[in-house]
Amino acid sequence: MEDDGALIALGLPNNLSATISEEFGPYEGLISPDLVRALYPGLNDSQVIAAGARDVGFRWCVLPSI
Repeated sequence: MEDDGALIALGLPNNLSATISEEFGPYEGLISPDLVRALYPGLNDSQVIAAGARDVGFRWCVLPSI
């Protein structure tokens, strides 16, 4: 389960800036690549994309409906 994000990240750009732009659209200016990298120290950009996709994907799946 450690690398579940790799499957979720399939089809995303292999560039952190482009991934942020594609996934967060109008909010991309609030989320910089350096900020995202700081959340995942020691990982390269491909690993950061996969880890971020995993974390966002699983978090949004468990949000209660309002």
